[in-house]
Amino acid sequence: MKSIFSFLFAALLSLVSCSGGGGGGGDDSKSTSSSKVGLRIIHTALESAPANISIDGVNTSKAFFMGEAPRKNLSGSVAIQLASSNDTIFSAAVDTSDTPKTLLIASRDLDNTEIPQVYTLTSVARSSDTVEIIHGLNGAGSVSYTITDGAGNSIATGSLSFGTNTIVEANGDLVISFTRSVDRKALGSISVPVEARTVVVGGDVDYFSEVRVYQ
Repeated sequence: MKSIFSFLFAALLSLVSCSGGGGGGGDDSKSTSSSKVGLRIIHTALESAPANISIDGVNTSKAFFMGEAPRKNLSGSVAIQLASSNDTIFSAAVDTSDTPKTLLIASRDLDNTEIPQVYTLTSVARSSDTVEIIHGLNGAGSVSYTITDGAGNSIATGSLSFGTNTIVEANGDLVISFTRSVDRKALGSISVPVEARTVVVGGDVDYFSEVRVYQ
């Protein structure tokens, strides 16, 4: 069974979040700044503690659940270590020389316990002509998305599996809505301005889901 912490944490987040979790509306104030290259670390695991980030042996910062995730302006191959609750959850060299990378900290249920896992995603340099969508929502093997323009016209639809991303050609101001593919359960929607082109859905589908936009 899920711990009572999940319920309390989800209730707190629902009070302070303005980004459309659980089917609510979006808020562009949750956008974060980034450069066009390098490495970004995004934390979507509801029950996992903040992750300490070490780059080439130097502790640099922490990744919080659906928190700020500026793209680190790195080059070449760098040694990345992520530790949550004193447990190392990721330790590997990540090559950022060719394309931007995202490390996604997400969680999967194992014997009724959420276990944090890290997925390495290849991204693209941010462009107003594309939008990146990342699925880190525990309990949803697949999520479906619908992209509309400012006038409500449908631009694209699709789906993606847990722990993956997709790049969709779409320009201008957008609205992206998410549902769980298996039963069309609403997961949230958010406005996506031209200056912020990465959209992440995270949390736990049975307790608290959040959609957030990053630059």
